Amino acid sequence: MQVSFSTLKGHKDSVTCMLDHPMGLITGSEDRTVRIWDTRMNRAVKCICGMFDDEIACLSTYPLNDYTVCVGCEAFVTFYDLRNPSALIQECIGVTDCNDADVNRCFPMDPGHSDEIAICDDDGTVAIWNCRTDEETIILEGMHQSICTDVVPLTLNGSRVIATSGYDQCVFLTNMEGVAFFHWSMTPLTSALPSVNPPFVYKLAYDDRRDRLYCGLMDGSVRYLKYEEKKGTVIPVITTHTGGVSDLQSWEKNNQHFLLSSANDCLFLVNKEVNSDLSLFQEVERIELRWKPNCFVRIGDDIYFGGLSKDVLRANGAFRV
Repeated sequence: MQVSFSTLKGHKDSVTCMLDHPMGLITGSEDRTVRIWDTRMNRAVKCICGMFDDEIACLSTYPLNDYTVCVGCEAFVTFYDLRNPSALIQECIGVTDCNDADVNRCFPMDPGHSDEIAICDDDGTVAIWNCRTDEETIILEGMHQSICTDVVPLTLNGSRVIATSGYDQCVFLTNMEGVAFFHWSMTPLTSALPSVNPPFVYKLAYDDRRDRLYCGLMDGSVRYLKYEEKKGTVIPVITTHTGGVSDLQSWEKNNQHFLLSSANDCLFLVNKEVNSDLSLFQEVERIELRWKPNCFVRIGDDIYFGGLSKDVLRANGAFRV
């Protein structure tokens, strides 16, 4: 497939996180700024700055409306109203205080139905924060024995739960009472592609149509976490990457299921599920990048990449599968 590229310029350092927000593409960077982009013109139209003392760790939508963005930096998640008429936004409308260590991910629990966001941090703690009351709902200290890398709300047997991953090589399922009732442990794969990294779990992806959970590991593999009658199975589905998985997303298109992944081997892969019962995937697209990608977002058929470059790379038509 022929893919053309363009760049979005504005950041002064590496891009660390990205978000497809109702108000537009949003990116965070090691330059301690957040930028909002007009993708029709490939240029930044707003910048959130002046309040951050470190790189931007994560971004998420806000559970109460479509005009606010959540920004994770150091031990806090701050909230910014993007309707602010200024091109430089320097005042937040709220901030969390439920974490003692640097946050890694934040995610709305149930947009449109819940006022809460889930947050995980370097201490292995998982917190649920109510954005309406400005207080924590649940604090799970030391959920993971090491860094907690990702948190994803999902539905299991009709009930809301949260999945969390970490450098302890585990993925936990926790209910809304704060009880971790199940976990998967990762073990090294027997593979012809040796990895220098242990199977740290770095990224989670949730297929909400079929309630399936996938994880991307620092050994370069992507695995399906099967949960059936309180019995868990870890099934490797993608073993093509030779570097740690940096981002992983699950998408449906034309009634077909795809896993999109980027990794430290400078590769972006699109894999199509060809057999749901056997969890078999087939590679249908790959893009070789010139630098390591930290993150990507899909907007329509285009893929936007951020990584060890101050520019955002736009791959036009990369998801035209």
